[in-house]
Amino acid sequence: MVGGDTRDVLGLGVDMEISPGPTPRNALLFLAEHEQQALATVPLPQWQDELRRVWTTKEALYKADPANQGIDLRRYTLDRPLARHGVARLASAAMPAFRYLTLDLPGGVLTAAVLLSQNGKTTRG
Repeated sequence: MVGGDTRDVLGLGVDMEISPGPTPRNALLFLAEHEQQALATVPLPQWQDELRRVWTTKEALYKADPANQGIDLRRYTLDRPLARHGVARLASAAMPAFRYLTLDLPGGVLTAAVLLSQNGKTTRG
């Protein structure tokens, strides 16, 4: 709890990627449509780095979700796919339940994600 905040951390996930990351072909397996559209606006020289960052974010969200099922990473959606930090939700949920932060590393990225409760109750949809 922070400064009177009544939310609890229900899950924590961390992912680091120092290889080039997923291929454009694999991107379709984990990106929601709005995430694909956002990445389409990224200049080609930065595109692979952005794809790798979104990949690590999705992996961290999956790891933060204690009720994760299968490995369909499209079920986790980023409100602002090009942001280095922000909120995410399950595709089936109206309220954001996750928070994430990505740090750039030499040759890679590190992302941490948390699943939060809202006022002592889960925000999962």
